[in-house]
Amino acid sequence: MKIINHSRQNGFTIVELMISLLLSTILIYAIGGILIASNRAASTSDTLGDTQDTGRFVADYLHRQILRAGFNPSPDVTSGFDPFPGLCAAVDDFLCSREVSNGTGDRIAIRRVAEAAEEAGDPVPVSCAGAELTDTDGNAIVEDVVVVDAYWVEEVNGLSNLRCQTYDENGTIRAAGAGFGNAQSLASGVLSIHALYGESDRPPDSKEVLAVRQYVNADQVDSWNRIYSVRLAITTRAAEESAGSPWRKQIQVLDSQPLDVTDRVARQVFTTTTALMNLREDSAI
Repeated sequence: MKIINHSRQNGFTIVELMISLLLSTILIYAIGGILIASNRAASTSDTLGDTQDTGRFVADYLHRQILRAGFNPSPDVTSGFDPFPGLCAAVDDFLCSREVSNGTGDRIAIRRVAEAAEEAGDPVPVSCAGAELTDTDGNAIVEDVVVVDAYWVEEVNGLSNLRCQTYDENGTIRAAGAGFGNAQSLASGVLSIHALYGESDRPPDSKEVLAVRQYVNADQVDSWNRIYSVRLAITTRAAEESAGSPWRKQIQVLDSQPLDVTDRVARQVFTTTTALMNLREDSAI
């Protein structure tokens, strides 16, 4: 018969258990910190990605739209055809540009000629939102018409959106379909747009090279037919807050007033400059 000596079977001591517990706590705390930091980084990256996607889209879209300013298929009407309507005289004006130093920023309006389709299969003229342009009776236009595309930022259902609408010179909305009767939202997450206009000190019929001498806001424009470029600053924001502690930053773009923010919402500023292409043949930038 084998006799077992139980006195030699010892377990963990209290000191050993406490040391093991301490090491486990340190390890869990370290892993938890890594996971939290990783989640914060991923959240920040996602929100920054949202603002970047919106900013790139809006900057590219407005750049392409401003290129149409002053477009007229008839060379006989080029002289004296201002690419931009004048400054708004009242708050509720819409066929005009407006200078706003804070809030949602400026209102940008461009004038162009919408060319009617001459033959079947020709591209149809469209509004700033991509809807087919119509006459005042809602039918497809059969002759060229001067239109004004207006762009601004407005809060809709709690979201800040870039909006647009296309009018004729009489203020009539020219867009097909009942769903296009109101202004259209082009992109959400746009806080503001601000514009400066590149002005030349030479008249449009000058034989000299036309060069942009200075950039001014809409209030400071002396003559809209001397504007040959537009500089834009678009401020975007993420739809949701990122994880982590709030940070404070000051945002100031072009001639706008500085904006102080303290939160966890990612914001970015995008800038672009567009040289107008629809100039007289005897002039150049």
